[in-house]
Amino acid sequence: MNMMKSILLVATGSALGGVLRFLTSRLSASLFHGSFPLGTFICNMTGCFIIGIIYALACRCNWLNADMKLLLAVGFCGGLTTFSSFINENSQLARTDLPMTFLYAGGSLLAGFIMLYLGQQLTKLL
Repeated sequence: MNMMKSILLVATGSALGGVLRFLTSRLSASLFHGSFPLGTFICNMTGCFIIGIIYALACRCNWLNADMKLLLAVGFCGGLTTFSSFINENSQLARTDLPMTFLYAGGSLLAGFIMLYLGQQLTKLL
């Protein structure tokens, strides 16, 4: 696979994932008020679920070729999930609401592992 094609696949997926992250964050902020960064949480959990599906399908069934893994896992999930935002939001929460910081950080990690597992298990039904 040539490098330019790989870059274009990752860039396309990242753009789509980033736009979805932006829209999800805006919508959740307009619907739910409070200090918990729900939009980022939703995006991170969705990304964990999707990447679980992608890699399980790639390993078990060979349904996804290298191009699709780049587009979906590296690009889309990379653009959708927001670990740097996650860390920054935890830092900001820690300044004002330490219990919420632990809830958000711990809940994100636990739910992320659960969603990854569920994504992998879903592929077994196919």
